[in-house]
Amino acid sequence: MLEGAFRLTATALGLIDMSAHTGAHPRLGAVDVVPFVPVSGVTMEECAALARRLGERVGRELGIPV
Repeated sequence: MLEGAFRLTATALGLIDMSAHTGAHPRLGAVDVVPFVPVSGVTMEECAALARRLGERVGRELGIPV
């Protein structure tokens, strides 16, 4: 799941041009939220750990502030 979330973020970064975006929602970035929600068989603590791992990689490899 982490690899998929990372690839989604990297692809969005390359495809979505936020400078052309219009609308009421604040334009924070192509990927401003990647939720990890405990649905079944996983705890909130495990989701938080996954989110931290993804954030670290996104910051390190893509240069996106997290």
